[in-house]
Amino acid sequence: MVDEPGRADDLPGLELASLSDRHPGITPEIGATYAQAAAVCLSRYHVPPVTITLLDGSGRTVQCRLTWPIPDDRIRAAWANDDDATRDGAYGIVLAAVEVHSGLVALERAYVGTGADYLVGPPVLATSMLISGLDYEQASLLEISGISRCPDEAALQRRARLKIRQARAGSPDLRTLAGVVAFNMLRVVFRSTD
Repeated sequence: MVDEPGRADDLPGLELASLSDRHPGITPEIGATYAQAAAVCLSRYHVPPVTITLLDGSGRTVQCRLTWPIPDDRIRAAWANDDDATRDGAYGIVLAAVEVHSGLVALERAYVGTGADYLVGPPVLATSMLISGLDYEQASLLEISGISRCPDEAALQRRARLKIRQARAGSPDLRTLAGVVAFNMLRVVFRSTD
């Protein structure tokens, strides 16, 4: 495994360990599960700390510092199913990334048939939903996907386009986002219907 360590200490951190502290739609147990799965997926290719790049369709790029605890044998055995680890690890990485990149947090799990995984919105929306219920017009759907070993940038971009089409088809009237992480490339790509 060859790695590029974090380039500067002043990069924003992609915080996996405390997702539930910032995302009301994530419980501490679920957040810990996502963080553990992400650690397994990242450790397949990298040694922390690393710099991960967040990109979107407009060409905006944000680089973040990312660190995680190295999984021991028991944790790796618990996540021996690569598909499950990649899916759940992607949830953790993309939720942390959408917070840094777009200022959005998970409000709740999306319903089956929406074409997405989570309903996200600004933190102020999370606060108001506790008082008066969720305002779906101000929220966005977020479809999440992960690729353990992505062959190249073109494949990552194709997956992002596929996932935004999937989310748009499931809920054509709502603003939708898609976030795809390539664990080996240390990249997260976002696409939006806006």
